[in-house]
Amino acid sequence: MERRLSIADWEVAPNENNDILARGPRSSDPTARIRRNVKGCWNLGYCGTGCPTNAKQSMLVTTIPAALAEGATLLTRTRAERFVIRDDHIHGLECVALDRLGLRPGRTRRACGRVTT
Repeated sequence: MERRLSIADWEVAPNENNDILARGPRSSDPTARIRRNVKGCWNLGYCGTGCPTNAKQSMLVTTIPAALAEGATLLTRTRAERFVIRDDHIHGLECVALDRLGLRPGRTRRACGRVTT
């Protein structure tokens, strides 16, 4: 999974935002590089608000496109509630459609997709 998500030690020097934290009042605390899931990072420092270059190897750029390429269906404004299990195997997923804002359950309940192993 680490290979698929490009997780590795972050070898780039900290940007100014992070370097200020290292030099701050607690600068006597040891700091270390973290392992990150990025590929082609521009080191802009906006990871917490969403990567503007899609360098962060999130599900948005890794698992979801791979699943769609294999024939999966992406559902929006839908809440997964429980697996449909028959004979000790998962046969689907029971979902609830949400309102247009994605906040409140709608009236529709249905089995979403099939899960294969």
